Amino acid sequence: MGVMACDRRGCDHIGCSTLISNQYVCWSCVEEFRKSLAGQSLPEGELYTKFNDFMASEKVCEQPTRVLHIDEFLDEGRIGR
Repeated sequence: MGVMACDRRGCDHIGCSTLISNQYVCWSCVEEFRKSLAGQSLPEGELYTKFNDFMASEKVCEQPTRVLHIDEFLDEGRIGR
């Protein structure tokens, strides 16, 4: 087994080990799917349908959070950014 890419449309994560409904899914998409159902209990068939619809949906690209030291933050504030 090699490095498996997430099968969700638009997701570029690799190293996926979770296989559901013959689709590899990354930890980020697993968590997003879990949150989208907010702890619901549903019939298995409905869960598969929702999962397949989720995997077919476009993943919103995650923007990296910019990390600044407090001095950088304060210095940038002085130049009006």
